[in-house]
Amino acid sequence: MIDLVRVGGESRKINVKRFGNMIKSFYLYTKQREMTKELLTIEFRYRDIPKGEYDSVHKSKTITIGVFDTLEEAIVEGNKAMEVFEDYFKLNPHYNTKDRFSTNGGCFGYPKRLITALGYLQAPFEFYAKIEKLTYADVDQTIIEVLEAGKRYKEYKSNNEDNG
Repeated sequence: MIDLVRVGGESRKINVKRFGNMIKSFYLYTKQREMTKELLTIEFRYRDIPKGEYDSVHKSKTITIGVFDTLEEAIVEGNKAMEVFEDYFKLNPHYNTKDRFSTNGGCFGYPKRLITALGYLQAPFEFYAKIEKLTYADVDQTIIEVLEAGKRYKEYKSNNEDNG
């Protein structure tokens, strides 16, 4: 049986009966490196008059501050945005600490990628400033990786049910 296999935009024919398990090696060999970036956004949640009969008074608006090559660059720009908020709104006197993005200030020393106004500032609306990891990858390659992960999980689950 001949299958058409796409890798990195190229189509290749492989005899599945003949090569069988070698397909996995083929994909690992030709796998393109994934590219990652950091996305910095701020989501505003507020109330406004409804624009139509069926519109809600609850509104949400998300803005993108930028897409950065490294987490450190995103942290610097995100902290600059937090300083703008502090120019407009007072710190909560009970919290009285400035929240900042950081590489190790989150839970268990992980990067702090989310800042909210819930305890930090006395703002008349809610906001969520966050840094998300963007991953650019080939669709075909990702589908194969997800299918292989499903197979690994089924095998893991059947091995653990037998032992448990």
